[in-house]
Amino acid sequence: MKIKNPNLIDTDFKATVIAAEIVENELVAADDIVILPVGPQQRAFAKEIAGIAESQTDITNKKILQVQVNRDGLYDMLPEGLFHKPPASSLMITEEEMIKDIVDRRDEEKQTRRFFAPFEAEVNHLKMILELYENRLDKKNEYDDLINIFLKEWKEFSCFTNKQMLILIHVLPVIHEQRNNLAFIGKILTMLFKTPMSLSYKLTGRPGKKDLAGMQTSLGAAALGIDFIAGQLIEPEEELHVAIGPLNASKMIDFLPGERSAICIDVLLSYFIPMQTGVKINLLAAPASKKIIIGIQQDNARLGYTTYLGN
Repeated sequence: MKIKNPNLIDTDFKATVIAAEIVENELVAADDIVILPVGPQQRAFAKEIAGIAESQTDITNKKILQVQVNRDGLYDMLPEGLFHKPPASSLMITEEEMIKDIVDRRDEEKQTRRFFAPFEAEVNHLKMILELYENRLDKKNEYDDLINIFLKEWKEFSCFTNKQMLILIHVLPVIHEQRNNLAFIGKILTMLFKTPMSLSYKLTGRPGKKDLAGMQTSLGAAALGIDFIAGQLIEPEEELHVAIGPLNASKMIDFLPGERSAICIDVLLSYFIPMQTGVKINLLAAPASKKIIIGIQQDNARLGYTTYLGN
């Protein structure tokens, strides 16, 4: 396995960031990368990544990608006296004994770093996983990790696609400011479904003239408010009409009752309009979709939506 040097002359990337990129690009599995510190001796003038090499584990002979970093390890952080005996005075030992003492100290350092390697590798592995998760949050157009954070609290938004949720994330903070703003709601719906939509209120419930001769009740034979009402006043109510289209027949099917797009519209409108307001969806068919075509799996044969009976 050959991986190019991740740094240029003017860059100094963190080892955990590079490891996260390698895992994200599926070059190496996350469990097959080991990040180990080699000490801070060269950190003052060298980059953090000291080297990237392929090696094998001692027990399972499993191939791993080892990333060495110029950083303090546990060996460098702990007191020196925990691992080495106090050095003898140079006046009391010969040159050969001094060389032997240096070699022994290097061997003790190697064995100590090897002892702490599993702990340091696990800590750096966790840092790499955090960097990988942060990358997935930043690349919200490719991954749904950011969306899942919101879906934990707004489970009703699970009907929206990933791209639609990215739009909703920017809309959620201003919903309370745009309630009943039909122009704003229409623009949001148009952006979400990439289909022209317009909203308007219409009055409903206006009573017509009725023959009241047979409805007369004598006084004393009726209870006010139950079967006796003073007057014929009925206050009209507002109904929200949502015009969707013009649409072709195949796209119109997505907005039929029970379909995903229809459910999404109901969920979104519940945040923007009063609860007691009725909603009526009007699907506007394009001229080419108004012709009836009878047959199996024909979108132009949905009576009441893409096909109507009339003169």
